[in-house]
Amino acid sequence: MDIGRLLDLQLRMLTYFLMGAALKKLHILRADGIAAITDLILHLVLPCNIIAAFLIPFDLQTLKQFGIILLIATFIQIYSFLISKILYKKEPEEVQKALRYATMVSNAGFIGNPVAESFFGPAGLLYASIYLIPQRIVMWSAGLSIYTDSHNSRETLHRVLTHPCIIAVFIGSFLMLTGLPLPEFLREAVESVGDITTPFSLILIGTILADVDPGSLLDSRLLGYSILRLLILPAIALLVCKIFAVDRLISGVSVLLAAMPASTSSVILANKYHGDAKFASKLVMSSTLAILLTLPLWSYLFSLFL
Repeated sequence: MDIGRLLDLQLRMLTYFLMGAALKKLHILRADGIAAITDLILHLVLPCNIIAAFLIPFDLQTLKQFGIILLIATFIQIYSFLISKILYKKEPEEVQKALRYATMVSNAGFIGNPVAESFFGPAGLLYASIYLIPQRIVMWSAGLSIYTDSHNSRETLHRVLTHPCIIAVFIGSFLMLTGLPLPEFLREAVESVGDITTPFSLILIGTILADVDPGSLLDSRLLGYSILRLLILPAIALLVCKIFAVDRLISGVSVLLAAMPASTSSVILANKYHGDAKFASKLVMSSTLAILLTLPLWSYLFSLFL
């Protein structure tokens, strides 16, 4: 990605963030409206976006690429799980829960998909959808158990298989493998709805950033987390891709999605299960703001090493 395109992407992201923040500050979007938009994105817009990404010709090389990116994503999830159990032992229990969950589960599913599409086009979105499968499994298993101590495998399987984005991956995979064409009106409808993923997702993130108190973000724990989540984990992904000479597109998507901020679901779970929702919110806010600095860095490194 050249500097001009990167600057354009960053400015568009910042514009969407500011739009969301303005809507929240002006009380045009209140809590119930934000919740409704979140559900709309997760249950309709993002699934349409994923299905549209799969509407491409299929060959064995594509299947091989899927396997490679799944292996990379699985490795990153295992590493994140292990490191989260080691790093935060000295923190208070509720803070430790927020940090562990946010280390394992990023916001790649919400902000990563549109950013991957912006960086790498429809192919980037396609591979991002596959990359996210291991994280969605961890999110509803090891991630959820941090707050609930639940290890119900049947419930975990149900949550994963019925997640709208996973269902979209199944539908998209079926269409791609069979070559079954959608009727033109349906294809255009799915693609049109999917096209609003990026602005809607980033505007929604902006509503979260609207409540940022800059002074509250001056916390060494937040800085340490952002360094781990936005710099160290993607650096490990980049190293793995270089060692095994992984394809440039797969490497770029893997590194980019490994470099996503804390998931907004960490705040939802902390609030629901009486965790430290305030600290979880700070993790989301600080790391989401930080990607405005780290994304240009990773784009530059893509040009050097990929």
